[in-house]
Amino acid sequence: MEFAHLVAFCKLTQYNTIKNKYGNMLDLVLSSLSSEFVIMRGDMEPLVPEDAHHPALGVTLSVPRPAARAPAARSPPACAPTSHDSPPQWNFRKADFEQLYQTIAGLTWDEVLATSDVDGALDVFYQKIHKCLRCHVPLKGQRRPGSRYHYPTWYTPEIIKNIQEKYTYLKKSKEVGSSAQPDRAAKSTNMVTRQ
Repeated sequence: MEFAHLVAFCKLTQYNTIKNKYGNMLDLVLSSLSSEFVIMRGDMEPLVPEDAHHPALGVTLSVPRPAARAPAARSPPACAPTSHDSPPQWNFRKADFEQLYQTIAGLTWDEVLATSDVDGALDVFYQKIHKCLRCHVPLKGQRRPGSRYHYPTWYTPEIIKNIQEKYTYLKKSKEVGSSAQPDRAAKSTNMVTRQ
């Protein structure tokens, strides 16, 4: 059922009509192109010996080209890292996947197909995908400016708080020489390791 849902969601059509020696069809040829652009045939000159279950297939795709447009001025990819910022850290745990999928499904790729060079097409592709991500996937919290500590992105605010609390207690115990402060630091350490 999931496969059928995926095929319907992506608006694909199955074009293989060639059956194997046992009358079954095990190989799929899926495309969103109309039947005038997909030609299926049994391959008369296979590259390797044919398997009884999987006959050699010949598929000819004629990809329609959109009308050519004047080349657009090249710009850097939408979210490319530069010298003053780092690549975005997407927080996919908080993403709105339903809307993200709907937005991506509604994209048109004419601009990508109309681009004459691979690098330009990739730039346009990334711009479209990153625009969708910016709309439906929040960014992870960034490192606070002026903070001398750098924690991994998977650390929660609670873990960071407990680590900072631990070092505060250790620092106080060294200054005062109190035995109560190391005990509090040990409790914070235990809390961090349990998280």
